[in-house]
Amino acid sequence: MKIITSSEFNKKISIGNISIGHREDLFWTSGCNYAGGVSLKFSLTNNSLKTIKYVYSYITPYNRVNDPVACLITGESQKVCQYIGPLANGQYTGECIYDNVWYNATITRVRVDKIVVEYTDRMHETFAEEDIGFEQYGGCYIATAIYGSYDCTQVMVLRNYRDKKLCKTLFGRVFISCYYKISPTFVKHFGENKLFKRFGRKILNNIVNRLREKGY
Repeated sequence: MKIITSSEFNKKISIGNISIGHREDLFWTSGCNYAGGVSLKFSLTNNSLKTIKYVYSYITPYNRVNDPVACLITGESQKVCQYIGPLANGQYTGECIYDNVWYNATITRVRVDKIVVEYTDRMHETFAEEDIGFEQYGGCYIATAIYGSYDCTQVMVLRNYRDKKLCKTLFGRVFISCYYKISPTFVKHFGENKLFKRFGRKILNNIVNRLREKGY
């Protein structure tokens, strides 16, 4: 996984925030579930000028020594995850969750082998791995450090704003890309500073309150 660069905004399809895990109550948890089922979560962004009808993502799982592995029930390794549109130009899907894609507790990562896109004009395009833009919209590092939890209500509000508003514009995606390049280093140096947390919480509380008023 890599953070998207400015040159990759021209790629017609972007896949982001790829993670493996399972749904546990209302939350997403890494790793397999009690039955060994591994689910997938990711988002898609249409950077083309057309409206997308279907997206087929071909994804292969790997174990910790980087060997491809198969589902212990079906015997299949590469799986196809279908997204049903329409997905207009510049539109972002939000989180797409595919439950129990594989049953294999040794899976530690996945690889997007290719993506096949069908447009509403019936044209098809196939994108190899090198032709796909990758957007890494991970945890809200600074907010998580300030509030002490990735799943607290304040951080969830900020994530909702990111996914429902910022991700849908070019400026927003550039901002997110810059944020995820800078924030890990920032948190590493200042994340445990009490003064940083105190003033940071005051600032973020004001932002969160305004976002809540707007429905986020």
